[in-house]
Amino acid sequence: MTKTIDDMSAEQLQKNITRAAGLLEELEGLLPGLVHFTAADRGDTDGRIRGKDEEDALRAVLAVIEHNPGAFQVLADKDDGRDPARVETELLRARLDRRALLAGLAERVAPLAQRLEDTVLAQGERSKPVLLSAYGIARSLAPHDPALKTLLAPALDYYGAIGRKAARTRAEKKSDA
Repeated sequence: MTKTIDDMSAEQLQKNITRAAGLLEELEGLLPGLVHFTAADRGDTDGRIRGKDEEDALRAVLAVIEHNPGAFQVLADKDDGRDPARVETELLRARLDRRALLAGLAERVAPLAQRLEDTVLAQGERSKPVLLSAYGIARSLAPHDPALKTLLAPALDYYGAIGRKAARTRAEKKSDA
């Protein structure tokens, strides 16, 4: 029976994560030149193609350009091709073909990435609330136990900084009003 991550030892999970990271490196090696947009660039790109119907529409436009290339010569230097005198439809078609292939892989990878992110959240959800309750108890004990206060210092510093920042934000909003 296959163990879930909740049943694995930390050592086995680390081994599996190391292997998965290696497989991801191998995957990236199989796909050299993958692009990374910033969030802003991703939001502003003109490269979003809305499914097969739009892809088919763009391929129809390619056929029209091939049917009457002279009418589109004004766009010749816009395709990032090698020939500034003509629209390179074979280049544009190859890009659409690569896009379709990569989109298929992206559709397969995205759910895995989402499940991984959700599992990270679930692990936090199953530990953080209990630990925050314990932090509340420990914080009230810390003034009476120097050893406990020393052990708790990283948590006191972290959560104290969040509290101080929140207080500054509230004060700034109050002064702006």
